[in-house]
Amino acid sequence: MTPIIKFKYKLNLNKSSLNANIYNNNGLHEQEEIQSTSRKPIQDCLNVDDEILISISSVSASFNVKSHLNLRYLALHGHNVEYKREKAKLVMKLRKPSATAIIWSSGKIVCIGSASEHDSKIASKRIARIIQRLGYSDAIFSSFKIINVLGACSLPFSIRIIQFCEKHKLNSQYEPELNPGVTYRIKEFKATLQIYSTGSITVNAPSEAIIQLAIEHIYPLVLPFKNKIPEYWNLGHFPINRPVGELVIKRWQLNSLAPILEKKGYT
Repeated sequence: MTPIIKFKYKLNLNKSSLNANIYNNNGLHEQEEIQSTSRKPIQDCLNVDDEILISISSVSASFNVKSHLNLRYLALHGHNVEYKREKAKLVMKLRKPSATAIIWSSGKIVCIGSASEHDSKIASKRIARIIQRLGYSDAIFSSFKIINVLGACSLPFSIRIIQFCEKHKLNSQYEPELNPGVTYRIKEFKATLQIYSTGSITVNAPSEAIIQLAIEHIYPLVLPFKNKIPEYWNLGHFPINRPVGELVIKRWQLNSLAPILEKKGYT
């Protein structure tokens, strides 16, 4: 049975009067927590251990202000900015919501590091408003688009990734010399998953909804490759529970150089 899969968001913006005005002016409302979708009946969902929480670590978005920007002027008059002249771009950081904007002179801006799609749009509108206040009154917020969303979840069991990769050769790729995880691609969702032996899964997808669909898709595929936990792990100790001194003595006795050292009087 598929467990409950839902999102675990970071802390939202403080509900101050300033933030309330920004929400109202932009016609945005606080995004409610996405209701978890489940394929099980409600009676079977009462077990908390069956929940899988998806944490969104970074959202990347792009937009345009439709105005040519003087990056040096913005660097001299703006706050929390870094002008990288050799790369012809300006980096601007926001604290609330946490985001980093990469600004080019053509007016194209990429906003990365947000905790959700909602925060990414709020941060992008704030950056456009900052540019307007710095003297570019003709700058407008347009062409907003979510580029990529990075999410991660942890399954309550470890996975035998080598056997999983052999079973699903068409969509998976495993190169332990380059990456310790299995790269699994879902062409229908345009999503890329990194599956690790510890049960951790990271997903790159175009939106949060597709991340949830990708986790729901991969869970029944990795479940047959669940790693069985030995009984002694549940007892809280390993099967060989001997003092360290005894182990050192036995390793020393197995050493082939021990008789030679004894003859020379080093022991």
